[in-house]
Amino acid sequence: MQMGRHAAAQIRRLQAGRPTAPFRYHDKGTMATIGYRSAVVQLPGHLRINGTVAWLAWLALHLITLLGSRNRITTMVNLSWRYLT
Repeated sequence: MQMGRHAAAQIRRLQAGRPTAPFRYHDKGTMATIGYRSAVVQLPGHLRINGTVAWLAWLALHLITLLGSRNRITTMVNLSWRYLT
């Protein structure tokens, strides 16, 4: 996602006759679910979270990054149903 935004900005710069800028990656950390109510989160600065709190953080981030309210609601309903059954 970062590289895509950077590439688009570079195309706009070239169209405007300006020089390009180098890409600089910003590490946002790593998240992964590893089972029922269990996940691992590693943020920059060596902050690590695991277990249910990490799973809830993963769930919240996943829902926030979805495009459109309908997708968020549908995903939340589906995930809730899977969790309860």
